Formats: sequence, structure tokens, C-alpha cells
Amino acid sequence: MGNIVCIYPIPFLEYFYKRLHSADNFILFNKVRFVSVVDLNRNVALTSLAWGLFFVWIGVSWIANEYYSVPMGTYVALGVGIILVGLNAARKVLGLRLSKFSLFIGIVALAFGGAALTGYTLPLWQTIIVLIGLFIIAEAVASLTKPK
Repeated sequence: MGNIVCIYPIPFLEYFYKRLHSADNFILFNKVRFVSVVDLNRNVALTSLAWGLFFVWIGVSWIANEYYSVPMGTYVALGVGIILVGLNAARKVLGLRLSKFSLFIGIVALAFGGAALTGYTLPLWQTIIVLIGLFIIAEAVASLTKPK
């Protein structure tokens, strides 16, 4: 069963909600994750900013390719990787929940863009499998070191 997301408009309501339901329905409510309206607005703003940066970067890369014959793929991959990793870094700084999917795509894009910039080529599927393994290891380490 997935997490239930509750949006509460006033932060202190989370405290009362947890107190009200903690003893009676522990199994039902232990998967509830509270998200404030402020956090939702920040997340939407960060995501919109990332999309805007993405389109600007695609346009700039396209112009550089047309007028200066700069290879577009390498720089687009680097830009997308920086944007997505930066988006998740901003989420972390603001105390918001990270998006593992966009972080994964960002790291893959950075790896391929960085390798292409240095003249190397990475095998696609093998690199993705290695990164999936690293994400699984990081999740395991994070859950083992998380204070109870």
C-alpha cells in the first residue's frame, strides 16, 4: 500500500491529527505523510524553474549548434544533468522531499555528458544498471543510518 498524502493548510494541524489517530488506528495512519501547502508551492515553483531552465538550455544549445557548429547532444546532456541534480539539491536545502527519478535521470545525463565531453563513450545499459545498483546501496545505507 502506498503513502497517503495529506495536505494541511496550517502546520499545527499535523500535531493534532497525529495525536488524535496515533493510538486508535496506528496501522491505518502510520503511512500518512503530511505536506504543507507552503511545501507544495515551493515544490511547484522549483519544478517550474527547472522546466524553464530546461527550455532555455535547449534553445541556447540549438542556437550554438546552428551558428557555431557546437555538438548539441553533449552540452544538452550536461545541462539537463546539472538542472535535475540542482533541482534536487534545492529541494534538499529547502527541506522538501527529493525526487529519486529526476535525480537518477540527472546523474545519468551528467555521466553521459561528462564522458562525451572528455572524449569517452559510456555503454548505455551497463551504466544505467550500475547507477541503479548505487541507488539501491544508497537507500540501504540511508535506512540503516537513519536515527529511530
